Amino acid sequence: IAVFTGLIASIIFGLLVIRLRRPVAHLIRNRSLSQRLKQPSLQESLRIFSGLWYWPIVLMVLVSAINLIGIGEDNQKALRCALFTTVLLIGTVFLSTVLQHLFRSRKAETIKHSSAYKERFLSLLHALLRIVIAIAFIDILGRIWGVSLLDFAQSSTVGRAISNALSSIGLIFLVTWLLWVVLDTAIQEALKPPVSKRGARQPSTRVKTILPLLRNAIKIILVVICAITTMANLGINVAPLLAGAGVVGLAIGFGSQQLVQDVITGLFIIIEDTLSIGDWVVLDSGHAGTVEGLTIRTLRLRDGKGFVHSVPFGQIKAVTNQSRQFAFAFFSVQFTYDTDVEKAIELIRETGDSIREDPFLKYNLQGPLDVFGVDKMDLNGVVLTAQFRTVSGGQYAVSRAFNQRLKKLVDNSPSVHFAQTYPQQVLLPQRQGELVQETPPESSPVVLPQPSRT
Repeated sequence: IAVFTGLIASIIFGLLVIRLRRPVAHLIRNRSLSQRLKQPSLQESLRIFSGLWYWPIVLMVLVSAINLIGIGEDNQKALRCALFTTVLLIGTVFLSTVLQHLFRSRKAETIKHSSAYKERFLSLLHALLRIVIAIAFIDILGRIWGVSLLDFAQSSTVGRAISNALSSIGLIFLVTWLLWVVLDTAIQEALKPPVSKRGARQPSTRVKTILPLLRNAIKIILVVICAITTMANLGINVAPLLAGAGVVGLAIGFGSQQLVQDVITGLFIIIEDTLSIGDWVVLDSGHAGTVEGLTIRTLRLRDGKGFVHSVPFGQIKAVTNQSRQFAFAFFSVQFTYDTDVEKAIELIRETGDSIREDPFLKYNLQGPLDVFGVDKMDLNGVVLTAQFRTVSGGQYAVSRAFNQRLKKLVDNSPSVHFAQTYPQQVLLPQRQGELVQETPPESSPVVLPQPSRT
């Protein structure tokens, strides 16, 4: 009856402690604002203790319940071990929480202005310290219960072999981790756009295209090397595995020559910066569109109708990239022979000046209008040419606006007329020795060229 009553009392007390853990934690860390500001370290210690205060009590309740069930010296020893385990567990949790606070509670402004490499290495150091704390906890816990992992690793042959293998594997993982942190941080910094520096150079589309592929390749290489060296340290003979992988790779290479050609061609296209994501390109295969994605084997284009085309790199022989640096909006306008050429050139220049003063179109221009004058003369009239140097992709809007404004100016000018195209005269035989000229049909006006992406 006494044992049963004690068990019931222990269980009720444990449930009461768990039920009141949050109100008691609030009472522990509840202090005035002035005290919290004057003593931040004490406040942080109280905050950590408020989250751990009930664990010793719950464990003591559990140990007392176990002690009530059993009787004898072995149970007394188990009680002492359980008490030491409780203290060790609370100390380990407290130390881990303090470390987490030291590494994670830094100010956001400090982290923002800190080096990315420093932040990554601090995270790595935090992870290593937590691993060391966990290993120390396991070793001390084993000593409390009469088992020493360190003595086992030093005294027996099996223990030495296991400890040497685990040490080598841990060193391999650490070196691989360090390499990945350095390389991944460098790639992330190269891809990150500058925020604080004015006029800093933005990462190019070539960098945005190559670096993600390079990052995935580095990850695969590091994982493969780490796996091979780990198996070698575990005593596995990796020579047959490597030889078999080489034979399989050779067979796959012979069986998929087109795939290898696509990969190599795509690699050189990306390295030579022939095209990048966001460029408008025209391929020799007839496909044209905006580059939406690049894989290790294919190029993905979205055309002017919204359709997506996936083209293997091996099928690309020539690429016309219309999105590099600048473009030209070229104009070829035909006037009649009775047109005042000087007046026509003046109207063309006036149209160019109006486009340069337009608040929306002027950002597409990279220079003034170049008027070349009379380019040629034919049966239909005089051809005048001019061009604007524009940003890449801006030539289409400039061309449409130029045609519209020049049409309005010419309509209001009595001395300037667009030429009309007449069909060539056709001589039809009617009687022997006589030719009759066919009357040409009504003329049609010249349609100015309209540039188009497609």
